[in-house]
This record gives sequence, C-alpha cells and structure tokens, in this order.
Amino acid sequence: MVAVLAQHNIVPDDKETYTRDEIFQAITQTFGVNPAVDCIYHRLNHQHELSQIKLCFDSSLNLVDCDGIIGLAKLDSFDNTLNQTAIGNCPAEGITYPASVKVGNYEYHYPRELAELKIEHWTEAQATCVTWLCHALMTVYSLMWITL
Repeated sequence: MVAVLAQHNIVPDDKETYTRDEIFQAITQTFGVNPAVDCIYHRLNHQHELSQIKLCFDSSLNLVDCDGIIGLAKLDSFDNTLNQTAIGNCPAEGITYPASVKVGNYEYHYPRELAELKIEHWTEAQATCVTWLCHALMTVYSLMWITL
C-alpha cells in the first residue's frame, strides 16, 4: 500500500497533510474498488493520522467495494462524476500519513526514500503477475505494509 500511495504522491511525512479524497482516489484508481479509509486523532499533536486502509474481498477472494461494511460511515461524495463516496472516519482534510509511529517503547521510522523504493518493487511485481492468485497474494502483501 505504501507503493500505491507513493505513486500518487502520498508519502510518509510527519508534517505534510493530505485530503481524504486524495487518499481515497489513489486506492480506487489502483484497485478499481471503493476502500474504507480510517484515521485516528492524536490528542498530543492535534492531528488526524492515517490509520488503516481496508480493501474488501468476497468469498472467492475477488476485490469488492467496501460499501456494505457495518459500522463504517459513508462520507460526502468526493466526485459526482464518478458517483462514489469515501467510506471511513477520516476528516475531509488535514490527514497526516506519519513517517514515525510509536508502538510501546519503540518508535518506527519510515523515510520517504523507502516509500519511493516500494514503487519500483510494486511496478516490477505487477509486470510479472498474470494469474488471479498472484494478484490476490500481491494485494495481501501490500496490505501487510499498512499495519506498520
């Protein structure tokens, strides 16, 4: 997912902010389905941070729109011509994609350069992936990077 966002100029940065629509469109354009995008509010620095990007699958492991997830809010329409809505709890603007995340006593750093390197790997993998199983595994692999 790091590569997908970076291809749309959304990279880990503790100060840069993005809109919900920018994040939603990056995922929608890449995967062709509506994701659910969630944020957490950081009380100490008064910022909304990108927390999770959820892709949904049906029982056959086909990507599907996340429109039917119970408990997720459908937010205002971002593009009337595409007739889509952003799903999740992120505000319309002011979302940070943190490069530094503290978990317990350890702080993880994800520099911009690493995100750019992921674009190269993503592009190479897409060029060699031709089966549905390969695409499913690539999607699962990309989802693992969200949880960092």
